[in-house]
Amino acid sequence: MNKNWRDFLTSTNTPFIAGQCSPCPLEKEHYRNKIHALADLSVLTVSGKDAEQFLQGQTTCNIQDVSETHSSFGAFCTAGGRVISTFLMGKRQETFLLVVPAELLPVLQKKLQLYVLRSDVQLLDSSDNFCLFGYCRTATVSGKTPVPEHPLAASPVDDGTVISLPTMTSAARCLAILPANSAIGIWQDCTAQGLQTGNPEEWRTLDILSGIPWLNLVTSEQFIPQMLNLDQLGGISLNKGCYTGQEIVARTHYLGKAKRKMYLAECRTTEPPEAGSAIIAAEDASDKSVGSILSLQATTTGFVMLIILQTDHALSEQLVLANRNRDRITVMELDYSI
Repeated sequence: MNKNWRDFLTSTNTPFIAGQCSPCPLEKEHYRNKIHALADLSVLTVSGKDAEQFLQGQTTCNIQDVSETHSSFGAFCTAGGRVISTFLMGKRQETFLLVVPAELLPVLQKKLQLYVLRSDVQLLDSSDNFCLFGYCRTATVSGKTPVPEHPLAASPVDDGTVISLPTMTSAARCLAILPANSAIGIWQDCTAQGLQTGNPEEWRTLDILSGIPWLNLVTSEQFIPQMLNLDQLGGISLNKGCYTGQEIVARTHYLGKAKRKMYLAECRTTEPPEAGSAIIAAEDASDKSVGSILSLQATTTGFVMLIILQTDHALSEQLVLANRNRDRITVMELDYSI
């Protein structure tokens, strides 16, 4: 994290380390007109005259659709079609800005470097160069802070960008990817216009409610893109040509639906589960896993989570965690607005 940005957040008593705040409520009104500093996501920049061609051969999305005014979700896969990491990609001038989970950035950078060979491509961990924060703002709050109109639309700001995200609230939701000076300036503008300081757990809750699949070291290389609903997020192109893992992704699409998909769920447990925890069907005496937890966040009533579930169990009312209490899991509606 950029030192100036860290010092600014510390001086304003802004929480930015996940895991240090209270459980989050699920009421949508709670998230309106708030701003959140984010440290669990980082930026990998890809530049050089061959950057677009390189990324086109490595990502599930169509790089030619990414511009200074339009971003895209996508994924990097293994040759076997398993997702190493998902990303949100923006662009500033000729540099691609990829937002990825911080703990996966070194792994991803190392694996991608193997494919660079003699190409004019620079892969850079830009965690110290770009600051990340998110904000939800209603139309009643003014200010110079940009709010792109449509999900995944982008607005260039200085050497960075602001991207509009899917949201389950009535407030516009944006992710800012900015150098420290710009980040501090826009943050101050947001708070001056009435936005209240939130915390990273609240932003994670919004990501989960919006169906954005962030992976970690446990869940990396466990799922193909369709299992993560990347097709519904516009993160899979079926006509752009070959890329690493493309054969498996295309076969899944053309030969039938994925047998597992991602669902939004809630669990009212006091025993904190973890990403990767198994889900079973209570009526099945074998305790065979029918799914697992992808990501989760504590709420005032338990946990909200994204789960990867066998599609033939999506309507089951007998889903439980594979823990000692067999805590019940309730599948909730997940409606993508992209």
